[in-house]
Amino acid sequence: MELHGSFDACIASHVLEHIPDPISWLADLSRLIKPEGVLSLILPDKRFELDCFRPISTTGSWLDARGRTRHTQGTLYDCGAYTVTNDGQPFWGQRYFGEITFYSDFVAALMYSNKAYEAEYIDAHAWCFTPASFRLIMLELRALELLPFKIAAEPPPTDFEFYSSWRTASIPSQRTEGTNEERMILLKEIQRELRVQIEYMMPTESAPTASSMRSKFASLHRRLRAGVARYSSRA
Repeated sequence: MELHGSFDACIASHVLEHIPDPISWLADLSRLIKPEGVLSLILPDKRFELDCFRPISTTGSWLDARGRTRHTQGTLYDCGAYTVTNDGQPFWGQRYFGEITFYSDFVAALMYSNKAYEAEYIDAHAWCFTPASFRLIMLELRALELLPFKIAAEPPPTDFEFYSSWRTASIPSQRTEGTNEERMILLKEIQRELRVQIEYMMPTESAPTASSMRSKFASLHRRLRAGVARYSSRA
């Protein structure tokens, strides 16, 4: 209790997506931060990392998670069954999709998910966001009087992550008339963000993938070798 309202800021980098109960965690942080204090978050952008095929998290999924102290079997299964690599490398960054493979077999993911019932805590990526989808959750939770944060700053996303800063503020006594308008703007922005992911996933011929570039170089190499062979036979 003595620490309540004593911190100017809280910074969490790649933490929130691991928290079983995000609403309670953020509410606890809001009590530690001074009035008008800053919460600065760095979150993975699910479009450009190993969770790219997983659906975005919603306010409803956070409401369902209230009171949890560990991840559910479904969360552990999804984390194991749907995470992927890109061209054999860990999938981190804004680059075109090459050869996409699963990190794990889905049967192995089920076996892994059974650990949810064991005593040991099992960590996982529980939540998946785009910049706009995270803003939507935070907007709705403030309007629902569950969290006291309002947006302070959100620079453009960089590579596989985005920064999101929030200030503690008194929860409005009534929902603002513009909340639904803001929600619709953010929902449309989410679709635009996902369209960018599709463009990386299924690029046009003018946007080469790593696999297509390897294929083109191999073809060029064969043609060069064939040309050298013809030249040598004439000589």
